[in-house]
Amino acid sequence: MRPFHPSWTLLTAGVLLAAMPRTGEVRAEPKPAKEFALPDLNGRVRTLSEQRGKVVVLTFWATWCGPCRIELPRLHEVYKRHKREAFEVYAINVDNAWTVALVPAFAEQLRLSFPVLLDTDNKVAMGYDPRGVIPFTVVVDHEGRIRHMHSGYTPGDEVKLEREIVKLLQAAEAAHTKEQEEPGSGKKPAAG
Repeated sequence: MRPFHPSWTLLTAGVLLAAMPRTGEVRAEPKPAKEFALPDLNGRVRTLSEQRGKVVVLTFWATWCGPCRIELPRLHEVYKRHKREAFEVYAINVDNAWTVALVPAFAEQLRLSFPVLLDTDNKVAMGYDPRGVIPFTVVVDHEGRIRHMHSGYTPGDEVKLEREIVKLLQAAEAAHTKEQEEPGSGKKPAAG
């Protein structure tokens, strides 16, 4: 039997770390978000295009995902602070047909007030993140363009996410104001 060698430990650790899914921002140029139609917990079909003009966060999650259990309540706090603005969250659950029955009780336990959508075949999720890492968060601007993507969850991610949301809400408000004030738009600025 060969004696244990410390370099094997480092090599093994390096291989394992390289194979682990990474968390963090996924860089991407703004591009159109993919349209989808998914049922919510009440059976109503929701689409991304019905939210046009709003900043929308899509968060892909599952009941068996530990980081999702931490992220969702924190995202809900962000939602509560901004829901009166042009802002929406779609929590897109990716549980399969065998575990999807757990979703309504899970959402109720967390007291989620934003729409929870069901993607049991993972077609929408895979269209946004073919790697299948969850939680996976996508921020779509008021014009329907992907502006931010993030995989995984680390405490504090919600702070960065909220900064991005606020920046996009401000840009949407500025664009709306400019549209209202442009000559020939047929609209007059509101009297202050």
